[in-house]
Amino acid sequence: MLEFLLADANVIYSSALALLLALAIFEGVAQLVGFGILSLVDDALPDIDLQSEMDAASLGTLAALMSWLNLGRLPFMIWLTLFLSSFAISGLAIQMLSIKLSNTFLPNLLALPLCLFFTVFSLHHLGHKLLRVLPKNESSAVSHQTFIGMAGRIIRGTARSDFPAEAEIIDQFKQKHFVMVAPEEHELATGCQIVIVERSERGHYIARSLDI
Repeated sequence: MLEFLLADANVIYSSALALLLALAIFEGVAQLVGFGILSLVDDALPDIDLQSEMDAASLGTLAALMSWLNLGRLPFMIWLTLFLSSFAISGLAIQMLSIKLSNTFLPNLLALPLCLFFTVFSLHHLGHKLLRVLPKNESSAVSHQTFIGMAGRIIRGTARSDFPAEAEIIDQFKQKHFVMVAPEEHELATGCQIVIVERSERGHYIARSLDI
């Protein structure tokens, strides 16, 4: 199996699988120290409102394609995970089938387009299924600017000026959002009640303690 994964024809697919594994390990380690990569990356990315396919189509072909692929609908790290896993599994499955049928690898000139077809299919159809099962907070269209003035609490880690921690915020629709926050003044420990006062240029939020 290792020889199969490391074959020249499979390098691109094995690399995608290795990147997926590295992201999983990195996220697991980060969670242990109270630092969520998923939340950090999603907070750092600009707001993209592609919740409506009609709205997306009006923005042009690129926006319509992004919407069709669920890019901007799913949290980016979940979308990236789906992309990498679909690409790796499709490519390796195609090459494995080729080995069984012809005892040789399929040239990537043919295998890669097939792999991309199945990957796009997965991003669209499996992405839609994920949208239906993910909690609302994971796919909310509420603008990040509306978080300012909202109350919440620190749920993981201790927020310091140079080291944000993860906080939970509940919006006016009773949906949960998870964001990275740093304190306005003093450190904010896990469980501390906070209010969001502004957004930092670095992408996270600045919060003030509500605890007396």
